[in-house]
Amino acid sequence: MQSKTRKMKFNFSVLNWFFTFFGKEKKIVRVLLFETFLAFFILTIIIGYFWIYKEYKHFKDTIQETQRDYISSQKESIRKETLDAVDYINFKRQQTDKQLKELLKNRTYEAISIAENIYSENKGKKPAHEIQKLIKDALRPIRFNNGRGYFFIGTLDGIDILYPVALDYEGKNLLDLQDEMGNYVVRDEISVIKTSGEGFTYGYWKKPGTREMAHQKISFIKQFKHFNWYIGTGEYIDDYTKDVQEEVLDWVSNIRFGSQGYIFINTYNGDALITDGKLINKPKNLWELEDPTGLKVLQEERNAVKNPDGDFIYYSWSKLTSSEISRKISFVKGIPEWEWMVGSGVYIDDIDKTLVQLKAELNKSIRKNLLIVGSVLIILLIFLYVFALYVSKKAQSNIDSFLVFFKKAAHDFVLIDENKINFSEFKSLAQSANKMIREMKKVQTLKVEEEAFFEGLFESAPEAIVLIGSNNNVIRINKEFTRMFGFTQSEIQNKNVDDFIVPEELKDQSQDNFNQIECGLDVSSEGIRLRKDGSKIYVSILATQVIFNNIKMGGYVIYRNISNQKDFEQRLNEARLKAEESDRLKTAFLTNMSHEIRTPMNAIIGFTALLKNPDITPDEKKEYLTILERSANNLLNIIDDIIDISRMEAEQLSVNKMNTNINTILDDLLINFENVKKTKEITKVQLILKKEIKNNDLIVYTDPKRFKQIFTHILDNAFKFTESGKIEFGYSVADNNLICYVKDTGIGIPNETKSFVFERFRQADETSTRKYNGTGLGLTISKSLVETMGGKMWFESEVGIGSSFYFSLPYKKEVNTKELSAELTLLGQKNWRGKKILIAEDAPTNFKFLEAILEKTNIHITWAKNGKEVLDFIGNNPDFDLILMDIQMPVLNGHQAVKQLKQNGNKIPIIAQTAYAMESDKQEIIEIGYDDFVIKPIEINLLLNKISKFLDK
Repeated sequence: MQSKTRKMKFNFSVLNWFFTFFGKEKKIVRVLLFETFLAFFILTIIIGYFWIYKEYKHFKDTIQETQRDYISSQKESIRKETLDAVDYINFKRQQTDKQLKELLKNRTYEAISIAENIYSENKGKKPAHEIQKLIKDALRPIRFNNGRGYFFIGTLDGIDILYPVALDYEGKNLLDLQDEMGNYVVRDEISVIKTSGEGFTYGYWKKPGTREMAHQKISFIKQFKHFNWYIGTGEYIDDYTKDVQEEVLDWVSNIRFGSQGYIFINTYNGDALITDGKLINKPKNLWELEDPTGLKVLQEERNAVKNPDGDFIYYSWSKLTSSEISRKISFVKGIPEWEWMVGSGVYIDDIDKTLVQLKAELNKSIRKNLLIVGSVLIILLIFLYVFALYVSKKAQSNIDSFLVFFKKAAHDFVLIDENKINFSEFKSLAQSANKMIREMKKVQTLKVEEEAFFEGLFESAPEAIVLIGSNNNVIRINKEFTRMFGFTQSEIQNKNVDDFIVPEELKDQSQDNFNQIECGLDVSSEGIRLRKDGSKIYVSILATQVIFNNIKMGGYVIYRNISNQKDFEQRLNEARLKAEESDRLKTAFLTNMSHEIRTPMNAIIGFTALLKNPDITPDEKKEYLTILERSANNLLNIIDDIIDISRMEAEQLSVNKMNTNINTILDDLLINFENVKKTKEITKVQLILKKEIKNNDLIVYTDPKRFKQIFTHILDNAFKFTESGKIEFGYSVADNNLICYVKDTGIGIPNETKSFVFERFRQADETSTRKYNGTGLGLTISKSLVETMGGKMWFESEVGIGSSFYFSLPYKKEVNTKELSAELTLLGQKNWRGKKILIAEDAPTNFKFLEAILEKTNIHITWAKNGKEVLDFIGNNPDFDLILMDIQMPVLNGHQAVKQLKQNGNKIPIIAQTAYAMESDKQEIIEIGYDDFVIKPIEINLLLNKISKFLDK
């Protein structure tokens, strides 16, 4: 209250001084109305005088500056136009070599393309020498580059096949041919072909029909492998450069800027190339040309281009639109590589005319501005007088209100009536004064409330809090600190908290934290701290300095127990690393799988399209069908691998054991892989089968399909990684176990990759540029199958020596079980005339396949394209003998249709055709109500046997 009173008395004294600042007490109305007006009027006169003086001085300076700027801008303009032209010329010059190489390369590629087309069209139809002649006859007459360009052909033995400009060279061995510099040109060409298959060569030759010095010539050649040829073409570099120069001169001669601006070009020795913006077609030397003042212009240009950045020259020259001679400024810059002088200019008398016009406009503008400013000042003085009179009266009313407030506020809490204040400044002052009074009334209440809030927050905080003084000793701790660390207030009062809770090895780190607090920095860290019982906990630490009135009062430290969080983070990080590795491996697997699926699919689609060609021969058709069958089988094997790996993931991989003739399966494998060798033209690898028991009737109780699948995967790998040597496979019997093996002399397995040979989604080379293809699933599936069949799998390998893979299976001799056997029925041996079958299939191609199989049995076939049509057909004609039901169909799928048929009491046998091969899928099919199923892709004899079970009863 006393402080408030002192502030009010001070403000009152300031106002009193304001009213007596002229030595005697005056009214504010008089001050605002007369003295302010008079001071503004005098100030206006002074400012106006200096403004006028400044404007006239500025006028003179502007004229001079305008003259300088205009001339500078014109010089910069012609300099820019010249440099733009020089940049263009340099660009075209620098591109000459690149464009020439690209031209030669494209021409050679065209020749190769012509030769390839001729070879492709005549291969197998005409003998080689006739095809060679067709190619030579096609390329011999071709000319380009203004008739200078032609194609030549040579062999890798040095024999010249085609040389249109020197026919006597054709058919001769040119290995010893040398250019003018002594280079063996043909040898260099053959070296490029053998090294890179294509490339550029250089030589020095005299041009045909001339005796002048040798010129450098560049050639591009490319191998034509069919006849051990190479084809190429060449060009003299200076001839091509002249073509580019002519193109550049034509482009530059059309450049125009301003009213009469153009680009001129002369050579260093004075030959005119472009004069007055026109091309000079006939030789014209201007070295001695003089202007009317006797100045030799071309020699001035030559001196200017000695400066690498170019220079300005001054001379007299006639204008484009008249014969009038005028002074001219030109900027000239040289191009040393071509010995050109490039420049452009501007006429000086045009600049003088522009400056006179600018002076007149500027003088007129200044006079107009003087008149406007004078008028505005007079109007402003009148308005100021009226406004000052109005404001002074309003201000007097507001000041009276403040005088009343200050008199009462000196001894009592009163508020100013803000509604009586007119001006925003006074209103803001009144609001501030009223706010001060209100705040003073609240201060005591707020102080008590804040202390209560702080006490509650401090003691109920979920984190441990320590208040420390300026000497880093404890002032106070909360309840959570005692609970977390076990120390009470009395135990650590006025002591350094780190002496109690910081481990000895972390003392230095803790001291660093306090040093940062002393420097005014906030500290946020994590670390280990001790409890009273000696146990350790992991805590997060937040420390901040407390400053009041620029005085360091101390600080506070907050501890949070994050031991559980740290344990969780560690487990989470370990899980993340495992997930990232799994994701990486699956991504690599999917990328590889995409490649492996697309490879046979590409063959299937491509050769299917070729089979549509009516002109193919029977031998080609047979070859294409063989490739189609092999590609389809490869694709099916990939799909089987994917299904097997899915079964492994779902732990549903199953085997079907039966009495199995092992020797017969191995014989089949030997025959199959011998055929693989022939197909892939593998001649350097010997395949050897060794059987310990020679009895062809050796019977073992195991799964024959899986047994053959395991051997197939291992043999595939052996052939993949063995380029020469031998591959031996077979078995032996030891301790009631059948020990099977595959040994190769391939590349071997490095030590660093042995640990994950059997892991899924892993390959020794997982890059996109790997040499050996494959899904990388074979060994994973094989190992899982071996273990499922009660055996184990292992390997031995040495890099450069080879690998040996082994797997063992329980040696169980023939088991006396009643095997179900059914001889597959050959197509054409069934006659089901009088029988009716309903085929539910939405894909027309699949229906056509089934129709082609069954129509030979004389059965009546009806086609339903979805499940709804099946119900309609059965409702109208329930006499069908069998339904062949696809599962995935539009409108109503196969499962839904079967369920409705069974609910309606229909007894017609139903065979499902499905692409789902999982055991769970088969079980679901039986549970829904199907009588049997066939798996896509459908085997013809198996399908006929399935149908026979229901139609031959």
